[in-house]
Amino acid sequence: MFDLRLKILLTLILTLSVASTVMAAGLSDPMQPPQGIKKRTMVSSTQGDTKVRWALQSILLGPKRAIAIIDGTPVSPGERYQGARLLKIDSDGVMLQNRDGKKIVLQLTPSIHKKKVSTDTEISLR
Repeated sequence: MFDLRLKILLTLILTLSVASTVMAAGLSDPMQPPQGIKKRTMVSSTQGDTKVRWALQSILLGPKRAIAIIDGTPVSPGERYQGARLLKIDSDGVMLQNRDGKKIVLQLTPSIHKKKVSTDTEISLR
């Protein structure tokens, strides 16, 4: 009787481990940007005679580090990305400077324009 229970338990464990492996193979990375976001966040800028297109995909800000993910590449302040130096990382965008001294601003959500709300409007919304 004990031997039968052990066989059933082992079969169940093996079946569940295989099933979870098969299910996990179909999952996508939850940290990847949604499909089509790269098209919305592309920023064109001229760098010398060539035109570059970069996509700011993510910003990681913490007390001891700041990292921007540009076209899948992690870049920290002071580092270079395709010849441009990353000057500054904010919560919604980054600023780079190319070799010619021109500043390039990439934003996470370039189609969203923030407006400052006046105090009167803010009070009436409450």
